[in-house]
Parts: sequence; structure tokens; C-alpha cells
Amino acid sequence: MPWISDFALQGVDSPPSRLYHYTSQSGLLGILKTRTIWSTRIQFLNDSREFVHTLDLWKRTIEGVKGAEANAQKPEVLRVLNGLHRGLDSTAKIPIHVACFSADGDSLSQWRGYSPGGNGFSIGFNCAQLMDAAERQSCFIAPCIYDPTRQQELVQKLLEICRERCETKRPEEGSERWTLDIVQDFVFLAAVLKNPSFQEEREWRIVTQAFSDGHPQIGIRQGKTMPVPYFGFELAKPDEVLDLEIVVGPSPESGMAVQSVKSLLAVHKCNGVARPSVVPYRQL
Repeated sequence: MPWISDFALQGVDSPPSRLYHYTSQSGLLGILKTRTIWSTRIQFLNDSREFVHTLDLWKRTIEGVKGAEANAQKPEVLRVLNGLHRGLDSTAKIPIHVACFSADGDSLSQWRGYSPGGNGFSIGFNCAQLMDAAERQSCFIAPCIYDPTRQQELVQKLLEICRERCETKRPEEGSERWTLDIVQDFVFLAAVLKNPSFQEEREWRIVTQAFSDGHPQIGIRQGKTMPVPYFGFELAKPDEVLDLEIVVGPSPESGMAVQSVKSLLAVHKCNGVARPSVVPYRQL
């Protein structure tokens, strides 16, 4: 997993000082009360097109590599590539979870999605604090990759790892275990690759390891059509003060809302500020 996060961070001078999570009023209250954020199992994300985008890219790349390996008469590599194709069916069973953030804390497109009736908030977390928390919980933080060229490079790199393993592993070791590892790495890819049309979101993600349902931080929340598994990502140590900036979404009562959020920060003993959105957005 680390090589995927390292690749995603290439070209990024440094993470932003804050990463923002857009949520509703109930989401804001729950996050501050529990000091956790719910990372959704990747197969249950609202936009299933994300997974399909990476899946299509992966299939096209494998088909190209299979043709080259057939010409080179490498049956073991072909066998494993065919196994990877079949193994894609198992991606729905790999319990990796993601929490979504944006580098932009006051985005019109985000308010349109998360501010129903003037009830949206953007929680700006201290990025260094988030990264420390991610390291403690065997997670990584990386920006989403929108550039098709870099996406292709990353998929190609994963297949190069597959080829190297074919050439270095002894037959008696078998390929099932590390084929499953490659499929799991594919799911990590699906967590950070997004269609270029979403680039304005400037999204970053916390991505977890594959935690089983028996893990103490795994829970189930109510979804729109079915129960949704999540990983309760702990934002800080129990004795650590959360450093936050909260942006109050477009609202007819933004002044009062800012004051109430300041009280909320004090009640939960958080360091931080609250400010209103400057986006001229009104719901009619």
C-alpha cells in the first residue's frame, strides 16, 4: 500500500494546512461528540462510477499486456493475468474504507450537495493532526488523481509488480496469495483514481487497510437503501485537543449559525474558529 500513497503524493510540494469535510448539521454534531469520522466502505460510496472508472482502466491495460506476453510466450504470466481478471470479482469483498475531504473549504459545488436548506458545514481539520492519526491506525492520506496520464502510469506500475512476482516466485509458492494482494492493491487504486470531470472537487482521502468486520472500529450506519459498513476513524488521541476551522455554509441566518458553532467548539473543548461562507449561493 505505501507505494500507492507515495505515487499519489508525487508532484505535491506539501499537503494543505487544512483538509475540509463537508457535512450536515447532524454530521457536525456527531463528529465533534465522538471525535471520529465515519470512513465508508469503498463499495458503498454514493458514486459507483468511481469504481467502474478504475475497473475499465485496469481491464484495458491487462488486455494490452496479455497480448504482449502471449507474443513473448510467457505462459505463467498469462495465467496470472487471467487470474487477475477473474479476481476482480472479489473486489466487492475487500473491506477497505475511505473518508473524503477537499482542499477547498468554501466550494459552491460542494455546498450544492451538502447544504440542503442552509444546513451545511465544512469542517477544516489540521492536516498534520490527521496524518498522525492515520499513521496510528494503519491508514494513509493522499490526494485523488484526476490526470489520465498519471492514472495510466499507476495502473501500469501495478502490472509491472505483477510481472516481477511471476519472474521471482517459485512455482511451489503458488500465486494465489500474491494475486489476492494485487487485487487488494487494485482496490487501493480505486480509492484514489477519479474521473477528470470531478477535478474541481480537489479531493483528498483517508484510506484504510482491509479491516475485517470483527474489528472494534467497524460499525454499520443507516443508508438510503441498505445498511452501510464504516470504519470509525479516530481523529485524535483521547487527551489531544482537536484543531478545527468550521465554515458555516450559505444560510439566511449565517451570523447566528457562526455564534452557535463557536459555542459548540467550546463545549467540546476544541481549538478553532468558525466563519461564514462567502459563496453567493441561495436555495429557492
